[in-house]
Amino acid sequence: MSGVTTQEDAALVYWGNLEYAVKFLEDQGLRPLVEVICAQEMPGYYMSDFSKAQQVLERFPSVGLILDLYHAQRLTGDAVDILARFYDRTVHVQIADCPGRHEPGTGSMDFAGLFAELEQRGYKGWIGCEYRPTGSTVAGLDWIKQFSA
Repeated sequence: MSGVTTQEDAALVYWGNLEYAVKFLEDQGLRPLVEVICAQEMPGYYMSDFSKAQQVLERFPSVGLILDLYHAQRLTGDAVDILARFYDRTVHVQIADCPGRHEPGTGSMDFAGLFAELEQRGYKGWIGCEYRPTGSTVAGLDWIKQFSA
């Protein structure tokens, strides 16, 4: 996590810390990950756009991406495009509907399309449901029935 800051030297500190962390984690046999989080949800969060993530991924080949499709949609309006552009470096996927950050089916995101894209590309990892249920947690899981085989 890049953390929240208002300091003007945030980029310099971030890149220095990242370089250290990548080397340390690689030496431990671990893969470092970054996650883009939109500033609307976390003001001051440094890694707040996909152009910064692209710079990290270009500089550090071992770094993977936690792709939160909610943040992708909030930032770009096109989570499918972000998925296509960053899929090869995606290690983990997280979802929430947009707007509102609630369970799928409460907003405008095309989850059928996103899940089809993940399946077509061969994604085998977990999909984290990082949303705020509009009601109870159990009731908030009903959406998954439409995607169950």
